Amino acid sequence: MLSILSLIATASAGSNVLVCYSSGYESDVYTKLHDTKMFTNVAETNCGSTTPTVADLLVHDAVLVYSDSGFSNPSGLGNNLADYVDSAGGVVEAVFANGSVPLSGRFESGGYEPITGSLQSSGTVLTSVILDPGHDVMNGVVGLNGGTSSYITSNALFSATAAPLANWNTGLPLVGADDSHAGRTVGLNFYPPSSTIRSDFWKTATDGEWILANALDWAIGAPSAFTAPATLNVSGVCPGAVTIEIIGGTPDGTASIYTGATSGSGTVKYGVCGGSATDLDAGTLRLRKSIQLDASGYAILVPTLGAAPCGMSIQVVDRESCTAGNLAVIP
Repeated sequence: MLSILSLIATASAGSNVLVCYSSGYESDVYTKLHDTKMFTNVAETNCGSTTPTVADLLVHDAVLVYSDSGFSNPSGLGNNLADYVDSAGGVVEAVFANGSVPLSGRFESGGYEPITGSLQSSGTVLTSVILDPGHDVMNGVVGLNGGTSSYITSNALFSATAAPLANWNTGLPLVGADDSHAGRTVGLNFYPPSSTIRSDFWKTATDGEWILANALDWAIGAPSAFTAPATLNVSGVCPGAVTIEIIGGTPDGTASIYTGATSGSGTVKYGVCGGSATDLDAGTLRLRKSIQLDASGYAILVPTLGAAPCGMSIQVVDRESCTAGNLAVIP
C-alpha cells in the first residue's frame, strides 16, 4: 500500500527544472531529483565553465544553483538569475552559492537571496529543527542530518522578506522561502550532494532530496487573471485504489491538492496563493501535491492508498487563480 506521501512522490508536476552547479558531484543531485518523479525533465549545466543566458534559463520552470569551485561569471550569472526571477522564474540557492563561493550581481545585491552569508564551516554533525511543517517546501519532510561534514554557510541570516521554514539545531537558518518578487526563491543552507556519493555529506536516510524537490516545486509558477475554480472528483475505495480527478482548472496551469482531517476554514499560508481561503480544518491543513494541468485544465491521479488518508477532507486550489474548488472526502 502507498501512503499519502507516495501519492506526492509518484505524481509528476509536468515541469522542467535545471541544476546549475560548479561542483564535482552533480550526478548525485540530478539522480535524487529525477528519482522523486516530481518533474517531467531535470536538466543540468556546469556553471563553473559556462554562464546560461536569461533565454537559456527561461526554458526551465525553476533553477537550483549551488557551488563548490567558483562560477564562471558570478556577477553575470547573478544578474541573469535576477532577470529570470523578474520574469517569474523560480530559483533555489544552496551552499556554497549563498556563502563562501558566492553568486554576485543583482541576485546578491538586489535582495533576491532568502538566506545570505559569506563564510563556511563543517565538521560538526547538524540536525534540522522544522519551524513551519505546514509550508509547501516542508511537505513530507521529517528531518535532515547534515552528515559528519555538515557543510553550511556559517554566518547565514534570513533576509527581511524570507519566511523561515527550518533551522539547524545550532539556531542557524536552514530553509527560507521568499515570494516577494515576480518569481519565488528558496534559500537552502546545506550542500545538495548526499552521502550516496560521499559518506560525509547529508545522510540519505533523511529528507534532503524532498527538501530540494519541494523547494523547486514551490518555486515554480505565478498567478494569472484566471478566476474559475476547478472541480475535484474523488472515487474508489480507501484503503485501495482511489481516483482523483481535477476538472476545469486553468488550461496548462497548476493546481494544488490540500487535505485536512475534517472540513473547516483553513487558510493557505505561503506561496502565490498565500492568504487564500479553503474549506479545510486550519489545524491539519496540508499541501499534498501541486499538479500540472493539461490544455483543457484536467489532471488525474489513481494512487493505491493505505488506511491513513481514508476519510480525510480534500480540496484543490487553482494556483493560477488562487480559488478553491469543491470540498470532497477520500472515500
